[in-house]
Amino acid sequence: MDQDPRIGEGYALAPTRNLVVVPFFISDGMHVQEDIPMLLGEPEHIVRERLAAGQPTWRNPTERKGKLVWYSRSVGTEPLMAEVILERVREAAAGLA
Repeated sequence: MDQDPRIGEGYALAPTRNLVVVPFFISDGMHVQEDIPMLLGEPEHIVRERLAAGQPTWRNPTERKGKLVWYSRSVGTEPLMAEVILERVREAAAGLA
């Protein structure tokens, strides 16, 4: 979120009509549920209303700046992600033996 290109710049950088945004976070925390949807253009009051109602803060697809945007859960919520991490730990540990 703090590095270039910034999230909001994705609209201008992508030559396609469709955008898929996949947050590279380990969980669906505040950045994923609140900050990124607002940076993509979802009004803050709508994000807050949806959060209060227990709803997803982004509706797929949503049209913004002439593009259709799909927003996924963060990569860390993928069920097999823990296995990938454990595999890397095993590889590192084997290199120490």
